[in-house]
Amino acid sequence: MSSEDDCQEEMFVEVIYTENKVEDTFSMPLSEIEPIEADSETHQAIAD
Repeated sequence: MSSEDDCQEEMFVEVIYTENKVEDTFSMPLSEIEPIEADSETHQAIAD
């Protein structure tokens, strides 16, 4: 989980990444995530 100080400026989300049988969880800024196969409503929500 990201520290409280990191989250003061920007929203972070936890991402679960799985490759083969290995699973890793990490935090990244929401602004750096691009949706895959998102509809126009989802794109608008992200832009807001």
